[in-house]
Amino acid sequence: MAQFPPGTGTFVLACRRVVIFDNTYEGNDSANIAILSGLALESDDQEWRIPKAMAVGDFTGLDLIEDEENYFNFRTKEILIRDNTLLDGGTAPQGNLLLQPIGN
Repeated sequence: MAQFPPGTGTFVLACRRVVIFDNTYEGNDSANIAILSGLALESDDQEWRIPKAMAVGDFTGLDLIEDEENYFNFRTKEILIRDNTLLDGGTAPQGNLLLQPIGN
């Protein structure tokens, strides 16, 4: 099971076109904002495959890695962080980067 540090305000994982704005982050021991590739959660890129035959929607411009049969959706890209107040973050990180369970 993958893990993530306690005391993180917001983390962005394996997604695109995210805007984080007009927030106040204060006293998050490990980090106020963390941005991660999905590979930080699951390092086997095959676990991130989406069969093209099952994909729904327009994937144009998402810059997904692909092969003949699959898309791979682990990248984190196009993240805009602006106009946030960041105070006293990262002052007491809890050991290694990956510490606490995520999910089940």
